Amino acid sequence: MIQLIKEPGIYLDGKLLNDNLHNEKAASMRVNKRTYIDTDFNSNEIPDQSVNKIKVSFKMKRFIINLENMIITNIKLFICLFTIALLFSCKKESTYDPFPTNSGIPLIKEMSFYDSIGNFIQWQSMEYNSQGWIKLQRSYFPPHYDTLTLRYEYYPDRVIESQFDLNNRKMHKNIYELNAEGLAESVMNIDYKSDGDSVVILGEMDQYNSDGYMTEAYYLPDDTIHWFKDNNQISGNNIVSSRYSDKYGTGQLRTFTFYDNSVNTLGNYNMGIPWRSKSNKELMKSSTYESPASEVLFYNYTFDAQNRVIIVKYREPNPTVGSIDLRIKYY
Repeated sequence: MIQLIKEPGIYLDGKLLNDNLHNEKAASMRVNKRTYIDTDFNSNEIPDQSVNKIKVSFKMKRFIINLENMIITNIKLFICLFTIALLFSCKKESTYDPFPTNSGIPLIKEMSFYDSIGNFIQWQSMEYNSQGWIKLQRSYFPPHYDTLTLRYEYYPDRVIESQFDLNNRKMHKNIYELNAEGLAESVMNIDYKSDGDSVVILGEMDQYNSDGYMTEAYYLPDDTIHWFKDNNQISGNNIVSSRYSDKYGTGQLRTFTFYDNSVNTLGNYNMGIPWRSKSNKELMKSSTYESPASEVLFYNYTFDAQNRVIIVKYREPNPTVGSIDLRIKYY
């Protein structure tokens, strides 16, 4: 008697075909291989004249088994290839954006700087993409330079910032390499000469806390010998102090105070550059250089009907020395 026995199935785990498939949805396909076994076969019980027939029958069975195994193997291979082809043919073009939409955040359109008696100093304008990240910035700073333009390119792991002069000649480039949280962990600064040649003029490496505030910026000039860094202390979502130091042991400490329960609309997010760390949650009230000599700068603000800052007055104790007014417009 010939019995039909089913051996354990062979599984093709869908995860191996496409890593994007979740475990609970992973496809598995079972191919059952049939093996024929003649359990009643006994050559001593079979007449001699039937031996040749039995041999032929047994060879035919083995041939059928081998043929079936070959067919099953080919079917499994076809299923694999067909599944892979189906997955790739159904795959849509990626719409992945490395940055989420910057919705609900006031975006700054223009900033103008004036001295204490109202003389114009500098002007900047910003344009943003659909996600709210800056794509173009123009600066005008006479008589030091005419209009300068910054253009931005975005990639999943980096941001490229290129600076051009009035004649559209490339002057500088900053390449921000981003970490898994989308924050710049290193910056390469490239300077372009008038003949088109380029040179790396400064490197930077940044560290952040778990909330996305920059805790250290380490700067390494192109000679790789002279370095300096800033260390920031964070409290209550504000940078309360920043210490500058260099390889020579010199340093300077700045401390900051803030207006309680105020809303900062002048931060990096408001200018579409969140890869440069989170900014202070509250508006700065004063900044003090603690060493080598104590210097204090005070900040006063004017707001619009939407509680956005539209004027900032920077004042030293002597209001006629080093005083600047910043005027802001929003989209």
